Amino acid sequence: MRLNNIEFGNRIFEWGFDFVQTKSLFDIDTVFSEESQNQGNFTLRIGGALLWGIPYNACDFSAPDMDRAINKVQFSLLSIRGDRNFILSKLESVFGARASENPTYNAGNNKCAYSCRWYFENCQVELTIYKTDVEPNEYAFGEITFYLTGLELLYKLYASTWECKSKNLETNLQSRNFRYRIFSLSQSQRQSWEVEQYKYPQHDSDYISVVFNSYYKRELLKAPNKLRNLLKDNEVCIFSNPVNGKTYIGNKWESYLPDNVEAVTWTNILPAKGPGWNSVTLGDFSIIDLPGSLGVESLINELDSGFGKRAVVHKGFDF
Repeated sequence: MRLNNIEFGNRIFEWGFDFVQTKSLFDIDTVFSEESQNQGNFTLRIGGALLWGIPYNACDFSAPDMDRAINKVQFSLLSIRGDRNFILSKLESVFGARASENPTYNAGNNKCAYSCRWYFENCQVELTIYKTDVEPNEYAFGEITFYLTGLELLYKLYASTWECKSKNLETNLQSRNFRYRIFSLSQSQRQSWEVEQYKYPQHDSDYISVVFNSYYKRELLKAPNKLRNLLKDNEVCIFSNPVNGKTYIGNKWESYLPDNVEAVTWTNILPAKGPGWNSVTLGDFSIIDLPGSLGVESLINELDSGFGKRAVVHKGFDF
């Protein structure tokens, strides 16, 4: 079963709405704030009212960017005599029986008294209730949170533009010879969003990459087939587009055009209490390797000199 919209009061929010569409549902006096927070996520906050008879203090609509569809809706609940049964009865009248529940558990620094979830084909709903003695002055005592989980909607909204960019790069590299330099690393690299694949066993890794890169990381494109055939799992490559002369960086799965990236972040942590690591981040593209990697050092030298002379910000320790 799908849950295509959230109806509260006389308003209907539909999955796929962006901030402009969501904002149009409310009077201007109802909108509290619109700001960037939580690692770049944008949030639209509206004032409180009732959700199926449950009073809430505020509602936050969140997305990774202002022109992207909302992927999280969170209602901050008011304390209702500490009685969760009232809330559960209201929610079960809308969603049916709970799919899972956890009577007591700890979530980070917030001690929760209760949590349960409902699962739908395209989203999930979670009720979280906090212990009242954790933050006695806190006005809200819990949340009802809606998470967008359906890939098909995001694919429909954003994949075509992303796939067109990837196809253009593929065509340009097929049409003529291109310049490249390969850097061998100590360990294999991973495709972005590989860790998400267990959540979507019905889709292959390329489909998941298309969906999430087109939604979150628009310039992190699919690697052209020439690059996929050329590179090993543990290799990265700097190459030029033979048609427009622009320089890309990529691995066996993805390519990235860092046109607007001014600096490279290099972190080299030698083993101490832990094994250490070595990472390079250039905009939305990143690699990770073992500490002291000669391949990373060679790549850094290229990025610092021949690749647009970008500044390298060294955040690690190499002593």
